[in-house]
Amino acid sequence: MNERYAVDPAAPADSRELKLLLDLFGLQTGQFLARYPQDWPAQLVEQVGKVSEMDRQRVLDLLQRRKSSLMPVVAPFVLGSSWANNAAIVIDSHRAFAGVIGQKPNGFGWPTTEQVLYEDGGGLLQAQGAHVPMKAASYLGCVQPLFQDSAEVTLIDSYFTLRNKGGQRCHRRWPVLQMLLKAAEQSVTCQTLRLVLERGQIEVTEGTEDRLEQDLEAAVSEARVGRVDVEYEARDSVGHGRYLISIHGGLQFDQGFEESRTGDNHVHWLSTPELDPLLRRFGRKTNLAVR
Repeated sequence: MNERYAVDPAAPADSRELKLLLDLFGLQTGQFLARYPQDWPAQLVEQVGKVSEMDRQRVLDLLQRRKSSLMPVVAPFVLGSSWANNAAIVIDSHRAFAGVIGQKPNGFGWPTTEQVLYEDGGGLLQAQGAHVPMKAASYLGCVQPLFQDSAEVTLIDSYFTLRNKGGQRCHRRWPVLQMLLKAAEQSVTCQTLRLVLERGQIEVTEGTEDRLEQDLEAAVSEARVGRVDVEYEARDSVGHGRYLISIHGGLQFDQGFEESRTGDNHVHWLSTPELDPLLRRFGRKTNLAVR
């Protein structure tokens, strides 16, 4: 899940091949193109843009529209050495990439753009979902791509509360909320974390919405979040699905947003037909902000 592939900027022959390649990556597939090195988009524009000025503009437009398909990686890149030699060294010494897509031909045995596009995916991994340990740290690795390019991320879970039925702080869900707050804070784009919760569950655990707001304020303070707003909306019914969504993509958490000492949580990226009804159903109605 959330596999990153490095692509030689000289591998796509033109903007058409780039468009077909980008169709294989992004939030709906759970696999991403590595931004390797950091100026990889500029290198791609320079290489593919040699075809024509029109192709250059198409590449610029594609990269702007599909920026959520790109994920940064922390890996060394030596200027003066070829892109392929750099990628080969990283493959041998780091785990930054799930694979490399190279030029045709290349001396490393890497699949080419042509093979990836026209030969059953050229060996790309199926990465739409995974069974991950029920720990906040594991969830963080799942949700980071969603926060990267989303101004607002919404959690939907009828069972999510910060206290248990006895009124004590819920130590299974509190760490997950703190993780989400920190993921939002670390994103250069995310401004709001929004919670859509069920009113009956709030009344059973928190007692009142005022108490919930106090707990949210405490969570923000403990997470040391200063830039991100937290909002919640209480509805009479939310349904049984547990989701984390934005206008760009979404994840389903089969076991909800909580930790457990044992067991795994089935987490998967939503396809567009799965995401669109959720966006329509859980769009904004009420905004109650907590800082």
